[in-house]
Amino acid sequence: MRVVLCCMAGLFLAGCGDTIDSFEPVVDGYKSPAYNQDLAQCRELSKQANSVVDEQAKAGAIVGAIFGAAIAKDGERAEGAAAGAAVGALEGGASAAEDANARKERILVSCMQRRGHNVLG
Repeated sequence: MRVVLCCMAGLFLAGCGDTIDSFEPVVDGYKSPAYNQDLAQCRELSKQANSVVDEQAKAGAIVGAIFGAAIAKDGERAEGAAAGAAVGALEGGASAAEDANARKERILVSCMQRRGHNVLG
């Protein structure tokens, strides 16, 4: 049971950070007077990108529950399924969060470039 609680806490903490708020793109040259306003607007736009974090976490939980139940001893199937679900959700959620943040960064950079800023990434 402790394993399940630790894994669930890890999953919760993994989903808490949205690194797009701290991402600072590299600019070649000077920053125009509109830079900060455009950056704020592009950050908000990038946050609207559809994230697959929840779906991958759910899929990881389902697969983890199946494997956890399959490898657990007869009397411990429920606990094995719960632990497997927690670990699967953690792995799926962490991987998806990384992918989602990279996608948001690409959107932000593209947005800034389209607004005329010489942003490299």
